Amino acid sequence: TLNLVGVLHSGILLYGPPGCSKTSLVRAMANASSAAFLSVSGAAAVLSSFVGDTERTIRDLFARARANVPCVIFM
Repeated sequence: TLNLVGVLHSGILLYGPPGCSKTSLVRAMANASSAAFLSVSGAAAVLSSFVGDTERTIRDLFARARANVPCVIFM
């Protein structure tokens, strides 16, 4: 099994061009460590023109992550 306890506390930054399997790698890591996988698909899912909506969305995302510890958030 894969132990991501230290990694989940600190985080990982993956970067690269589209199509280089970043999402597949993160899904495989979450699956191997039995962690929940929450995905946010870009700024359109988070940003809002209304005051407080963006903050509420981020707060709700992290509340769902805390409820499903260990959890991987993919943005």
